[in-house]
Formats: sequence, C-alpha cells, structure tokens
Amino acid sequence: MAPAVPGATQAVASNPYVHYVRVGDSIDLLGQSYYGNPHYGRVIELVNSLGKREKLKPGTKLRTPRLDAILAEEGVSALFPMETHAMLEARASFMEVEDQLYSLARTADNGYVQVPEDVQLKLQAASQMMWDVAMGFRVPKPEVEVVPNRSIGQLKGVSFDLRRISYGSLDEQGFDLDVVHQKIAWAICNEIIWARNGYRAYQ
Repeated sequence: MAPAVPGATQAVASNPYVHYVRVGDSIDLLGQSYYGNPHYGRVIELVNSLGKREKLKPGTKLRTPRLDAILAEEGVSALFPMETHAMLEARASFMEVEDQLYSLARTADNGYVQVPEDVQLKLQAASQMMWDVAMGFRVPKPEVEVVPNRSIGQLKGVSFDLRRISYGSLDEQGFDLDVVHQKIAWAICNEIIWARNGYRAYQ
C-alpha cells in the first residue's frame, strides 16, 4: 500500500476537508492520502470540477470531503441511504484487512494464498454487502428514470472480486486489491454523474 502524501494533512482546522495544493502534489497522490488509494483521485477531480488529469497548480484550494458527505451533497444517499451506507461500510471492512492481504500477496504461490478464516469471513460479508447494494440500486423509485447501470456493474464486480480474494486468489503484486478500489471509485463517480443528471440519461 502506497504511503500517505508527506504534508498532505487537512489544511485548515476550521474546515478539515480542504487541501491546498503543494508542489509535487498529483491527483493520484491526493486520492491515496485522503481516501486510501490513488484511484479516488477521480472523485477529487469530479467534486472539484477538474478536467481529467488536469495539472494541479500550487496554492489551489481543493475540497476533499468524506465520501459519505460527497454522496449526501450530490443527492445519491437521499434516494438510496441504505445502499450508500452499506457500500462505504463494505469498503471500510475491506480496508481493515487490506494491509494483511498485501502481506499475504507477497507469499502467493501461483496466484494463491492461504487467507485466515477471520479475514475470509470479513471479505465474504463485504462481498455480500456490495452485491446487496448493487441490487438495491435496481429497485424502481419514482424519482429515478434510469437506474445507474454503470455503478451497478462496478459494484457487482467488486462483490465478485472480494469473494474470489477471500478464497485465496491473489497475485504477488496485490493488483487484485488495487482493482477493488478502482471499481469502487468508478462506481462512486458514476453515481455522482447520474445524480447530477437528474437520475436519468447517464447509465
């Protein structure tokens, strides 16, 4: 797991979810620092209306709210409160054992490791939660013209990945673990775009 960005602490005590860009900052490093993986840099771009891979200018003020706060202010959790809470809870459960899984990955024999039972159970519970979240987003609601199919697909993929990892399928570089974050980050981004479009059009 990549280390946090040196000095990338929340910059203002009265507003802890703000970051002032420093020399050497990149969107990937900020994604790692604030949300635990470089892939969440896409969320920072979206929240701050940055262009894809836009170069960060030192001194620029960026918002880096908690993920639950982002989903609330964007209107996702207003319609799907249980699903957004469960998605982030499953993500947190995965991250609780992520360091242990990275250590296990270094011992992989032909892409297989022996996962301790407690870790297996945690991953399988998180897998089921992600599956339930994906299915929850498919439930018809009057305000929703089109369900967020892209997010649903990503979340189902996360569910499959967590289940597979729980059985010990893990490459030596931990690529499988990184992909879990990639899919969650894209699911969140797609949910935000879908909500901004009035819960329609963007699938």
